[in-house]
Amino acid sequence: MPSPRNPRVAVLGLDGATFLTLDPLIDAGLLPNFERLRRDGAVGPLRATAPPNSPLGWAAFMTGKNAGKHGLFGFFTFEPERYRLSVSTGARVASRVLWELASAAGLRSAAVNVPYSYPPRAVNGVTVSGMDTPHGRPFTSPPSFESDLLAAVPDYRIEMELPRGTDARAAWILEHGLDYVRARARAFDFVWDKIDPDLFVGVFTATDRIHHFLWAELDPTHPRHDPKLAPACRKLLEAVYREIDASLGRILDRVGDDGTVFVISDHGFSGVQKTFFIHHWLHGEGYVTLNARPRGDASMSVLRLLRANPRLYAFARDLKRRIPGLKSREMSRRSIGASAPYRKIDWSATRVCYVNNQGFRINLKGREPSGVVDQADYEALCDELISKALEIRDPQNGAAVYSRAVRREELYWGGHESDTADVVLVEVNGRPSATENFSTSAQINPDRLDRRFAARGIPGNHADFGVLMAYGNAVAKGSRVDDAALQDVAPTILHLLGLPIPTAMDGRVLDGLLDPAWLAERPVRFSDDDESIAAGGDLEREDEQEIEDRLRGLGYL
Repeated sequence: MPSPRNPRVAVLGLDGATFLTLDPLIDAGLLPNFERLRRDGAVGPLRATAPPNSPLGWAAFMTGKNAGKHGLFGFFTFEPERYRLSVSTGARVASRVLWELASAAGLRSAAVNVPYSYPPRAVNGVTVSGMDTPHGRPFTSPPSFESDLLAAVPDYRIEMELPRGTDARAAWILEHGLDYVRARARAFDFVWDKIDPDLFVGVFTATDRIHHFLWAELDPTHPRHDPKLAPACRKLLEAVYREIDASLGRILDRVGDDGTVFVISDHGFSGVQKTFFIHHWLHGEGYVTLNARPRGDASMSVLRLLRANPRLYAFARDLKRRIPGLKSREMSRRSIGASAPYRKIDWSATRVCYVNNQGFRINLKGREPSGVVDQADYEALCDELISKALEIRDPQNGAAVYSRAVRREELYWGGHESDTADVVLVEVNGRPSATENFSTSAQINPDRLDRRFAARGIPGNHADFGVLMAYGNAVAKGSRVDDAALQDVAPTILHLLGLPIPTAMDGRVLDGLLDPAWLAERPVRFSDDDESIAAGGDLEREDEQEIEDRLRGLGYL
C-alpha cells in the first residue's frame, strides 16, 4: 500500500489586502468562503516589514528571515560605487525559499506569481515567477511548463502593464481588472490539477493595484473622492473579491479536511493625500548639494519625447534590439528615471541622500567613492537625522510625516544590512484620514527646491498591517492572532508540513494560531542546515529598463 500522504498546505496571497475592505464584503454576505475562514479559523492582523513594501514583504514570507539575511530591501538597490539605483528582482534573495525547502524534503510544490520570485527556481513541481519577470524571459520552472500554461490559459498575464497617468490607470483597471483576476484564478486551477502539490502558493496582485488607484473612490472621506465614479469602482471591487472567494473555495476543496489554508497579504493599505519631497528637505537642511548643471546630453530630449508616448517608446526599443548598430547602445532613462535624482547631486559636497523606498544613506568616506563624512562623525549624524526626520510636519495640519526613523541594525542583521540605507524611514500610514498619511518622493526639481509637499496623484498607499487568516483541522477554531509577522508564516507552514524549522529563520511558529491538542502531539523540530545561497546577478540593460517602466506604471516611481 502507498504510504499515507502528509496533510497539504495552501497559501492564497492577496497583495495589499486589508481588513478595511475585506471585512465589509464579508459582512455583506458576498464572500462565503472568506466568511468560513473568519468564523471557523484563525484571524488577525499580519505585521508587514519596515518599510512595508512588496519586495521586502514577500521575501520575508518566502524565507522566514529579515532582509539582512535574505538581502532584498526594496524595488531598487542602491549602488554606492556608481551612485545610482538598479532594479531588484528575486535573484537578490540569498536564501532558499519555502517551496524549495518543501521540495528538498521530497514534497511536491507549486508557487504561482509570487512577487519577486524571478528567475523561477527549480522545485519538485513548478514555479511560475511574478511581477519582477521581464517580458519574453522564461517565467516557469521547468521551462517547458510555460507553453502548457499559456495553452491552457491564453490570456494569462504576469503583471498589469498600466498606462501613464492616474486617471488612465484607473480606467484600465476598471475595464480589464476582472478579466486579469479570472485568468490568474484559472492558472491556479491548471497548476494545481497538473502538479497535485503538497504545498501550493498563489498570489493575486490585482488587490494591490485596485487599492492604489481606486482608493479615493472606495473611501468617501478621501479629498479626491468622486461620487460619480465610486459605484463603478465599488462594483469592480466586489466582483474581484467574489472571483477570489470562488478561487479560495476551490482551494479549500482541494486541500481537504486534513490540510490547512492560509490567506495572507504582504502589507495593508490606507488613503494618502500628500507626497513629501525628501531631497528638497535635505537640500534645505544643508545635507545635499546639487550640481551646477545636471549631467546629460542631447539624447535626453529625444528620450523624454519617446517616454511621453509609450507606444512610440516601445517601437523604438524594439527597433533598437533589431538593428546591430544600435543594439550595443544603451537606451538609458536613468537621467529621467529612478536614478535621475542622483545624477543631479554633487557628491563631493553632499553628506546624505535618500535611497528610494528605504531611507537615508550617508556619503561615508571609505565606503562611497566620493564620501565626505568621516567615520568618527557617523553615529552623531545618524542621531541627528533620526531626530530631525521625526520632527517633520505637514505645515497645513501639523501631521507627522514619519512614524519611524531607526538605524538599520535595529531592523536588519545577517550580513546584507550594509546594502540598504543607514537610517530606515517609515511614513505615517494606516490613519483613517488620508490627509494624515504620507508618501515620499526621491525626485529633485532644481527649480522648485522650496516645494516640500505636493498632492499625490495615486490615492492609496501601503500600510503596516495586512491580513492573516488560517483554516483547517490543525487551526484553533475561532481564535484571534494579534502578534503575527510576515516572517512567521514560513516556519508555521513548515511545521504543518511535518518539517523541521531552519534555525537561521527569524520567524517563529505561530502556536497561538494552532490547536493546542494538535500542537501538543507535534512538538516543533529544528534543523541547523544552512539554506543560504549566493545572490544572483543584475538584469540585462533592456530588461532592467522594462521592469523600471512597469514599476513606474504601478506607481512605485
